[in-house]
Amino acid sequence: MKNNKTKEKLVGIKGWLLLIVIGLFLEIIVYLAGILDFFFFKLNIYFGLIYLILFCLLIKTLILILQKKKKAIMWAIVMLWVPYIFGLVIFTLEYMQFGQTNYNAIVGMLIGNIIWTLYFKKSERVKNTLTR
Repeated sequence: MKNNKTKEKLVGIKGWLLLIVIGLFLEIIVYLAGILDFFFFKLNIYFGLIYLILFCLLIKTLILILQKKKKAIMWAIVMLWVPYIFGLVIFTLEYMQFGQTNYNAIVGMLIGNIIWTLYFKKSERVKNTLTR
């Protein structure tokens, strides 16, 4: 006997794409806290600006995903790599100042970013959902 169940079309903000949306909401809260820290505790202006830039980019990315816009794919990939680049700069400065850094974090972020970039480029759900 042949099972004729049709495969459910992968579409909508579900599965791994839902995890991304939840993660974006959480990141927005983290960056907002960083911005508030800057204003209340007068932290380094460069960190304040970085948090503000990333906060705005996160909001833009989240809005594009919720509106199911096709360009959300590119924005999501950018939001993976921009913080990574900022992190590399911070790790480099840390190494120059203290002679040590956390290489595990750099490698872990790199592997995670590669996996999520491939997800956004190859996922059927992403292609079927972000179409406008």
